[in-house]
Amino acid sequence: MDDTKRYERLLNRYRDGDISRRTFLTALGAAGVVAGVTGGPMGMLARKAHAATPEQVRFDGWGGVVSEAFEKYAFAPYTEKTGIDVVSGTFGGADEYIARVKAGQPGEFNLAHLSGVFDYARYHGLELTS
Repeated sequence: MDDTKRYERLLNRYRDGDISRRTFLTALGAAGVVAGVTGGPMGMLARKAHAATPEQVRFDGWGGVVSEAFEKYAFAPYTEKTGIDVVSGTFGGADEYIARVKAGQPGEFNLAHLSGVFDYARYHGLELTS
């Protein structure tokens, strides 16, 4: 089964009330982070680092328990395996994050856990992806 089908099934389960909003967003966010870190289909949403081998990548999210889980189960193993540090940041909303990306340097913001597919589509529509 391809990733598009998986995301569609996840969305349908959410719409049918089989899973909570929190579970849906956590699963979608985790899939996005994993795909972004490994260069999967959602990796297009991450700005490419200009260095051949970056010393660090930046992840911005909402903070709290979801970011703590990313740190423990995704970023720490990634850093251990690659030697590339993951620097975590937080933001208050998609508008704040997009303003930071627009004001930042290319490659400064690498990965983000936004609130939903519409925020990712907006981010892509502003040509902030690579």
